[in-house]
Amino acid sequence: ISALMIIKDIKDKIANKYQIVTYNKKKDQLEQRDIKYSDFAILAPTSTWFDSFRELFGKFGIPLNIDKDLQINEDIVIKSVCSLFKLIVAIINKNEESIRFNFVAVLRSFLYSYDDQKIYDLMDDFKNSNEFKSFIDLAYKVNYLNLIDGVDLIYKEIDLVNKVTLLGNGLNYLAKLNFLYERITLMSNFNFSLEDLVEYFEYIDSYDLKLEVKIKADSNNAVKLQTIHKS
Repeated sequence: ISALMIIKDIKDKIANKYQIVTYNKKKDQLEQRDIKYSDFAILAPTSTWFDSFRELFGKFGIPLNIDKDLQINEDIVIKSVCSLFKLIVAIINKNEESIRFNFVAVLRSFLYSYDDQKIYDLMDDFKNSNEFKSFIDLAYKVNYLNLIDGVDLIYKEIDLVNKVTLLGNGLNYLAKLNFLYERITLMSNFNFSLEDLVEYFEYIDSYDLKLEVKIKADSNNAVKLQTIHKS
């Protein structure tokens, strides 16, 4: 109800060209002009309802920028990508236990979306499956590449970006993927390997650390939504 009241107030002010006074730095003077979407800011106590706000504002045609930190290491996409990295490393190192565990994790993830019955049937002889053979081939190629080139190949072979864009909240997921890619690029510049990257994320999980990234604004002229502590 409160969100609908806010939406009505915004639409009314935009439609009626509500006047506001702003300071023009270049001219060093006050000016009166029509109100814009970017003049509105909504403060919320938590980010719990941010996705609902985005959906509701979208239905009423009101552009919305959400200012929040995205925690990537607890994210479904990042976890799935990390399982994929772990699987490749396990194949290279011939770690049977890790191969089996992460192969199942990858098949169950959004990358394949296999149900439990399909995974169960496949695991009886999984090393002869087409899915596993494709990972064997991928691991062989990655093993001869540096970190960033190996990751680029993995992304390409899995068609990762296209699969992420098909998910809901694709913008948020892509922001996290971009952050991860920037981190991988930096590590590659210091000659880290894919195995080093896997160990890095395992260290973060072991000590319950958090990796956060800021999502960039979708538009310069949009209502701003943020939590009170970020205002």
